[in-house]
Amino acid sequence: MPHRKTSIPKYIDEIPEGLATRDQLKAQGLQPGSDRPVALVELNAPNSQTLTGLFERAAAVPLDQEDPA
Repeated sequence: MPHRKTSIPKYIDEIPEGLATRDQLKAQGLQPGSDRPVALVELNAPNSQTLTGLFERAAAVPLDQEDPA
């Protein structure tokens, strides 16, 4: 049986409250609670376009702390 893709919401140039990119979470010492984004955001600049995943802030967890060697 073919695998059916489930579409997720896509936002353009705006990130809804409660969602964040990996970089935004990382800046707060967090990481996504899941590898799968719940939405996408397309960010447009004059000479570039970026599509990135959005993750739920409420599901974020502290960054893994690597043990110093």
